[in-house]
Amino acid sequence: MVDVSSFPEGVYLITLDNKEKITHQKLVIY
Repeated sequence: MVDVSSFPEGVYLITLDNKEKITHQKLVIY
């Protein structure tokens, strides 16, 4: 599982639809 608290707010975005992609990418710009 990916913990949002482990990532800085505004830098990482965790979504149920993309949780697997983010697990590999981890870095999300929005």
